[in-house]
Amino acid sequence: MKQLITIFIILNIHLLNAKTSIHHEPMQQRFLNLLSAAQKGEHPKVLYDLATIYRDGRVTKINHKKAFHLYHKSALKKFPPSQYQLGMAFRHGIGVKINHERARYWLRKAARNQHKDANIIFKLYYSKKRAIKQHPFTNYQK
Repeated sequence: MKQLITIFIILNIHLLNAKTSIHHEPMQQRFLNLLSAAQKGEHPKVLYDLATIYRDGRVTKINHKKAFHLYHKSALKKFPPSQYQLGMAFRHGIGVKINHERARYWLRKAARNQHKDANIIFKLYYSKKRAIKQHPFTNYQK
């Protein structure tokens, strides 16, 4: 049953992402209620998708702190995309204070779990503890 709910939620996310704008407040609220209910099951992909909605502000207002919290819950369940997003959040100070040690930690975890982008960022900036430079690659908006 949890898998069926997860599939339903993910399909709805992709349908909403395909539309350029959504102006139906009741639809938005129903969708967020559904995702919040699914969050209680704490499936890492669902937590990741909900965090991305808060990060991008597609259905709700942008809330980087809430996105960070949800990415963290998902990352603790060993979900590489969430581990990568946490690393980037710590690296750029999105929803949390900049902390390069924590960025290094989460990017290394994601890289070890075969996340390609994390592997690139980790090798460029953190593998030898060299000086941290700003990198243009990020999924976050300030």
